[in-house]
Amino acid sequence: MRSATAAFAQAYSREDPAALGRTVTPDVRRVAPGDVERGRAAVVAVYRRQFADRSVSSYRLSDLQVSGGDAGRASGRYTVTRRGRPALGGAIVFGVARRNGAPKIGLIALEPSG
Repeated sequence: MRSATAAFAQAYSREDPAALGRTVTPDVRRVAPGDVERGRAAVVAVYRRQFADRSVSSYRLSDLQVSGGDAGRASGRYTVTRRGRPALGGAIVFGVARRNGAPKIGLIALEPSG
């Protein structure tokens, strides 16, 4: 669980959509207020658009609470620090399951702050 979320955070911090895509399942769902994406290509496309301005300094997960075994849930807070722009953040939940022996993210549910 922690390795999957750490890999996601590292890929986001590097603004690396290919690496981010390797952290998620083919049928991943991303749920945010006002939009839902289904499937790796759609989810990675959302992040690729976010990375277009190359402003991410870091992506950090905090207060991460993990439960489960081969399949489980990790919830906490995320903070995106950006160059020349205000930081973003909010609550996040990841659903993680083992695929071919490796932990992969199958659900990303986020609730941005204010």
